[in-house]
This record gives sequence, structure tokens and C-alpha cells, in this order.
Amino acid sequence: MSDEPSAPRNDLALNSRPPTALERTGRVRDALRHTVRSLRSSSRRRRGFDASAFSRRRGASIVSALFKVSFVVVFLIPSVLATVYFAAIASPQYVAEAKFVVQGGEPLRLDEFTVATGLPSATAVQDTQIVTNYIESPSLVKKLEERVDLRKLYGNDDIDWFSRFNAGKPFEKLVSYWKKKIDVSIQLPGGIVTFAVQAFAPEDALHIADSVLASAEELVNDINHRIIDDNISAYRAEFERAALRLSKAKTALEAARNATGILDPGQAAVSLGTLITGLKGDLLALQQEYDSQKKYVSVNAPQMQAMANRMKVMAGQIKQLEAQATGQAGPSSRGGPLSDSMTRFSELEVENRIAEQQYMSAVSSLELARVSAERRLVYLKTFLRPSLPQEARYPRRILTICSVAAGSFVAWAAVCGLVTLARNHMA
Repeated sequence: MSDEPSAPRNDLALNSRPPTALERTGRVRDALRHTVRSLRSSSRRRRGFDASAFSRRRGASIVSALFKVSFVVVFLIPSVLATVYFAAIASPQYVAEAKFVVQGGEPLRLDEFTVATGLPSATAVQDTQIVTNYIESPSLVKKLEERVDLRKLYGNDDIDWFSRFNAGKPFEKLVSYWKKKIDVSIQLPGGIVTFAVQAFAPEDALHIADSVLASAEELVNDINHRIIDDNISAYRAEFERAALRLSKAKTALEAARNATGILDPGQAAVSLGTLITGLKGDLLALQQEYDSQKKYVSVNAPQMQAMANRMKVMAGQIKQLEAQATGQAGPSSRGGPLSDSMTRFSELEVENRIAEQQYMSAVSSLELARVSAERRLVYLKTFLRPSLPQEARYPRRILTICSVAAGSFVAWAAVCGLVTLARNHMA
């Protein structure tokens, strides 16, 4: 009995002892073999799923067809159409180019912004933009329709269908088509304007470019007329008012002279005063002689009566002249008293002098306004006139075909990427 329970204790003791190095090595080797077999089995299953699992799913044939159809539709057809069109169908387009600047006659004043940045002043930029915007405006298109018949030049049957303008379309479509056929740019800081126009014949391009420059020059001339009219109109109106006032003043003065018979009231007053003084002197001398003769000769003597009559006449003349000078001559005298004439003439002469000064000032202001307006005139200086193009610039056939092919390939690659992403998501 003592031997039987002792055996299990020995086996437990043997099992609880730590494994030897050889045993540990064997166990690690067995674990590695098991891991390698598991990995190989997993790789075979994954390859089998990649190769056949999705192909067995519903819709796999549709995805495969999408790759083929997208290649034909997105890449092959656009590339072939672009090659055929640009290589054999597209009409050649010729370009006529011109360069000009818009300047004013008055030297430009350099402000702080111009000095700091080196850019032209706001006035020069504004004048340049007026011309460039006019080239793209419906007003120019309407004028060119009258001069060169744009609808006929761009709607010719010799032009390919895609590039030709449909002459039956409304005016707004013609304006949009015109903007696609021109190129207007401003080169800073010099403000040089480069204008280029496309046409389907060299002569048409040159003719259109010349007509555009002529219309731009007409616009500049119209701007000049407006500048002159705006600056001079007010001064011209003031000049006309001053001239009318001077004319009225001179007419009134002339009428007063004709009514009174006096050219110069001042000189008439001086002459009248001199005459009265002389008559008074003569009367005084005659009175003295009469008084001296009265002592020796009877007053009834003929010579004394003659002397008395002379004094009476002279006194009457003096009284009449004094009445004429002081305004006591009565209404029968021509033109009224001299004092009233002098007052009236004084007012008329003052009005005449004021009118003359106002007239001279208006003439001077009008002349200065005219000179200032002429200095501000705008000029269109064309230093590169359009010439007859010798070679078509557009379309750039090889570059355009390569661009279409590259773009189509990128689009097809994007479609393939989306389809592949959808397939993987479904898998």
C-alpha cells in the first residue's frame, strides 16, 4: 500500500520539472512549421479569390464591358474626331495685329502713387480702358456691320461648320462671337495696347483690323469734341451774355446821345459853364460902361437904350443857359436839363464800362478754356499698323490633337479608377 501512492508523486515530479533546451527547441520548430503551413494555405485561398471569386459574382461582365466601352467612348472616339477635324476639316484662321497707345496732349502729372509704383496715372489708364472696352462693345460691332459686313465675312460657306457664324442668329450672338475672335491686352507700365483679330482670309483680317483702328480713332475724336464742348460751353455762354450786355449798353448810350444831341455831357457842361462865365463877364463890363455913361448921357439917349437892350438880352441868355444847366428850362428844352442828362449819361457810361470789362473777362476766360481743352485732348498713336498675314496662325493642329488625346486619356483613366474602386468595394 505504501508503494502504490508513491508512483503518482514521482510522475508529477517528473512533469513539473523545467524542460530542457532540446525540448524547447523542438517545440519552437513545431510552432514555426505550423505557422508556415497556415500562411501558405491563406495565400492560396486569397489568390484563388482574386482570380475567380469576383468573376463568379453577378455584374463582373458589366464591369469588364465598362472598361472597354469607356476606352472607346472617352478616349478613342474624341481622339479620332479631333484628329479628323483639325487635320482635314478645320478652316485656317489668319491674325492681323496692331499696337497703339492712348495719350493726352497735356503732360501727365506724377502723383505719389505713380512715383511709388511706376504705374501710369489714373487718367491715362482710364483713357486706355475706354478704347479697349469700346473694341469689345456692341457699338463697335454695329459699326463694323455697316463697314465690313461681319456676318458675311464670318458666315461664309467656305468656312467649316463648327467655326462659321450662323448669319441668322441675333445681334447678341454676333457680339459674343466677335469677342472670341479678338484679343485685346494692355501692357503695363507703358500702357501699350495690343489688338489682334482673327479671320478666315488674310484680306479679311487686314480689312477688319484697319476698320477697328479707324473706329477707335473716331471714338477718340469724339472724346476730344466732348472735352472741348464740356470745358468751353460754360465760358461760351458767359461770353455771349457779356456780348449781349455790352451791345445793349452801347445801344442805350447811342440812343441817349441821339435824344439829347450831346456827345459828351461832361464836355458840354464845361463848355456851358465857360459860356455862362464869359457872358457874365461881358454883362458886367457892359453894366459898368452903362453906369459910367449914365452920368453924362441921358438914359433916353439912343446909345443908352441900345446898351440897355444889349444888357437885357445878355441877361436873358445867361438866365436861359443857367436854367438849362440847373434844370429850370421847362419841358420844351430838347433832352431835358443838362444836369439830368449828365446823371443819365453817367449811369449809361458806368453800365457801358462794366459791360466792356465783363466782355473782356469773358473773352479771356474763353480763350484760356480753349487752350486748356486743347492741352487735354486725347490722341491715339498707332506705332504698329496691321499688315497682311502670310501664314495661318490657327488652328494649331498638332498641339490641339495632342491636347485632346491627353485630356481624353486622363478622363478615361479617371473612369477606370472609379470603376476599379466600385469593383473592389463590391468584392
